[in-house]
Amino acid sequence: MQQCGCSVQGAVAKTATGTRTAPPTAQEVQSVVAQSLGKFQYQMGGDAFTVGVDGIAQTNCAGMTSYWWDQLGLPDLGNVGVQFTYADIAPYFDTTVTMNQLNPGDIIWMSYPGATLNHVGMYIGDNLVAHMANEIDDIIIDNLQTFWSQGNVVGVIRVPGY
Repeated sequence: MQQCGCSVQGAVAKTATGTRTAPPTAQEVQSVVAQSLGKFQYQMGGDAFTVGVDGIAQTNCAGMTSYWWDQLGLPDLGNVGVQFTYADIAPYFDTTVTMNQLNPGDIIWMSYPGATLNHVGMYIGDNLVAHMANEIDDIIIDNLQTFWSQGNVVGVIRVPGY
């Protein structure tokens, strides 16, 4: 599978609280992702959430996960489309989370050879991860094992409340 390689832009976690009073269920997370299918196209870098002539929003992997968190009423993940470094986001990582400890809505940050952070996806429950990988596939639903093994997992941003 061709990977994003988007030099991850956007999605800096903040301490502000969202509107939720309890963590989302797998069904809620999957519903939010399902509602975005066909409404977004992958865009390498550039400004997140530009709208193409066909009315379909364009974003990258970080912008998409930020959008999903917003739709779930979770804390603000920051200004999508702003370049940041590993040092900016590392304080929010839980580097001790294993694949078997993920909860629906957790955000998985990856690195591939030659980069510190360059891809991100969201665990949606039932051993599945949603992410935007390339211009051909737009939003992809992958098996967790497949996604986890494609690069180096740098860290996970946990859904508050778990």
